[in-house]
Amino acid sequence: MAFGSAIHELFEKVEWAEATDVEGIVGAWVPRSVHGDAVTRDVADQFRACMSSDVVRQRLTRPQGDVTLWREKRFEVLLGGELVAGAFDRVTIVRWPDGGIASACIVDFKSSRSADIDRRAGDYRPQMETYRDALAEILGIERKRVSCVLLFTRQQQVREL
Repeated sequence: MAFGSAIHELFEKVEWAEATDVEGIVGAWVPRSVHGDAVTRDVADQFRACMSSDVVRQRLTRPQGDVTLWREKRFEVLLGGELVAGAFDRVTIVRWPDGGIASACIVDFKSSRSADIDRRAGDYRPQMETYRDALAEILGIERKRVSCVLLFTRQQQVREL
């Protein structure tokens, strides 16, 4: 649990991969970390590995056009008469030239130790489908225009759902 919270603290600082000072983020975070030396060291190493991975960097690169980025954005929304609350780890919203929303992508960071990330991705599918519905409702767009991505930090792998 501490590890997951800590890795989110670092990724929250990433705006776009191509403009990220990885060592600056780590250097500012380590002295303030409350997670203990072993967790802090492991999280910092994993963050560095992720930010060196082409797969991860590609997913965190700024898309072309008019883009809005949300990081660690909390939400509450009514879905089917039920209040749903949560937090999006990262959402990229791409707009048409007229300002309307063309698409949105939710990226959720997972620090699972499991080597079977395809199975784990399946386990997370219900959560991500709820997040897709929530974001579509919040943005007022069709759910088919919302993509969902799991970014497995330990394995530096991405799975689109």
